[in-house]
Amino acid sequence: MLTWQRFGGTGMDWLTEYKIPVGKVAKSIFDWMKDNLSPLFDAISAVMDAMIAGILWLLQTPHPLVVIALFVALTWYLQRSWKVCLGVLLGFLFILNQGYWEETTESLTLILSACVVCMGLGVPIGIASDHREPDPDPVSLRRLHGAGRADRHRQRPPAQALHRAGPDP
Repeated sequence: MLTWQRFGGTGMDWLTEYKIPVGKVAKSIFDWMKDNLSPLFDAISAVMDAMIAGILWLLQTPHPLVVIALFVALTWYLQRSWKVCLGVLLGFLFILNQGYWEETTESLTLILSACVVCMGLGVPIGIASDHREPDPDPVSLRRLHGAGRADRHRQRPPAQALHRAGPDP
C-alpha cells in the first residue's frame, strides 16, 4: 500500500510550510484605519456612548418597580397574554430579589443599543436594495417570478375535468 509517510511526510507539508500572511495584512489594514479613520471612529464612539448612557439612565433612574411595571405593560400591549405578563413580572422580580438589577439593566442597555444600530443600518440598506432596476431580460424575469412553472401548470386540465362525477356515457 502506498502511503504519504513513505515519502517523508504527510503529503501536506507544502500546505503548512508556506503560510498566507493574514496577520501581517490584517495588522497593516488595522494600522491604516487607525491612522486615517480615527475621527470617524471617535464620532461613532461618541454617539454610541451617548446612546448607551441615555438608555442606562432611563432604566436605572426610576425605581425598579416602576421599570418592571412598564415592561409588564409593554408585554401586555404586545402579547395580550396574562401568562406572558406574569412570566415577565416574576422574572424581573426574581432578578431584583437576587440583587442583579444593575447588571441586568446594563446588559439590557447593550442589547437595546445594538438593536438600534442594527435597525438603523439594516432598514435603509433593505429599502435601498429593494429600489434597484429590474433585469430587462424577460427570460430571467420569468424564471425569477416563477412564470415558467405557472405556464406549465396552466396547460394541464383541471383535476375536476379528469375525474368526472357520475358514470361515463
